[in-house]
Amino acid sequence: MEPDTVITRQLLDDQNIRTLEDALRTTPGMLIQDGSSYERTYFSRGFQVDSVQYDGVPSVRTNGFAVSPDLAAYDRVEVLRGPAGLFTGAGSPGGTVNLVRKRPLKFRQTSAQLTVGSFDTYRGDVDLSLPMNESGSLRARIVAAHEDKKFFYDRAHTKRSLFYGVVEADLTPDTTLGLGLNYEKNDLVPMYGGLPRYTNGGDIGLSRSTNLNAAWARTDIENTTVFADLNHRFNKDWRLKAGLSYMKEDNADRSGSNFNAVNPATGLGQTISAFDQKLVGEQTGLDISLNGSFEAFGRQHDVLVGGNYMKRDYDLASQPMAVSNAGFNVFNFNPDNYSVFPTTPSPTRAATSTLNRTEQSGVYGSLRFALTDQFKLTAGGRAGG
Repeated sequence: MEPDTVITRQLLDDQNIRTLEDALRTTPGMLIQDGSSYERTYFSRGFQVDSVQYDGVPSVRTNGFAVSPDLAAYDRVEVLRGPAGLFTGAGSPGGTVNLVRKRPLKFRQTSAQLTVGSFDTYRGDVDLSLPMNESGSLRARIVAAHEDKKFFYDRAHTKRSLFYGVVEADLTPDTTLGLGLNYEKNDLVPMYGGLPRYTNGGDIGLSRSTNLNAAWARTDIENTTVFADLNHRFNKDWRLKAGLSYMKEDNADRSGSNFNAVNPATGLGQTISAFDQKLVGEQTGLDISLNGSFEAFGRQHDVLVGGNYMKRDYDLASQPMAVSNAGFNVFNFNPDNYSVFPTTPSPTRAATSTLNRTEQSGVYGSLRFALTDQFKLTAGGRAGG
């Protein structure tokens, strides 16, 4: 994949960008839609971006738990706008995002950072690269980060923890094997729905700090990924790359939130929704590619051929909770003891469990002809299902 935009580690550090959503906000043609205090949806050219690659290996964003990845473990963010089906199979025509992981260095390097920000935001980062023998042919890198953050609206709170470790070994001067693990955990007190307005469109006059969600609302998102990759350099122009990853998802969300507009005469009209849902899943991804360049007609041209495979299985169990919408008045709201949000919500029916599988594979090829110094012609194709 030849990205349209590359957001380098230097730029991420210079602008203090910590999450993928903030990185994409700096990217032309990308739109970020906020679904809650944590959930984000990415759009490119009017279409939702529903896949994110890790070192070129395809994956699917977690349904209903689309928390933005922490970028402490990544060297750069690559964005390809436009149809990415050539490399990812079925997916959005808007584009795709590739996160490139940090790799160990052949020399020792240590960095640590402590950040303090508004709304009681505290964050610590540690990044250690360590050669494990004299030549540096065996080396490791460890990244750890923790963030504790509140918001300008009441009760919302996020705690984000990340651990990333990778070991690389030079099997030959031209062949490198890497093995790694990435663990990310998010403990969240979210805010859904935002503030309502009057039915005539007028401002309801509530404080911007108002949070109309239940006091017991919680979201926990935990992802563990193990990966391996092999890189072989035939010469300065040609390289073979193979990557394999496995992700385990364990997510839970208990929500009580408000919807609809308010009647200016009565203060009523808001409705309440509460649910409890859990998602347990796993993803497996594989990508093998050969890319390089050749000279013809006095110019250098690029070629890429490869194949990939992706499978995701997940079980989503959703359970609505008993609430009362009778006489719900936002001006008398108390998240702790107001009757519409009981202290211990009970389910209205048994949980509905949905088993889902997404599986696709294919082979692809791309050829980029350098017509002039400024213009290139790209031709390619993919076969698979």
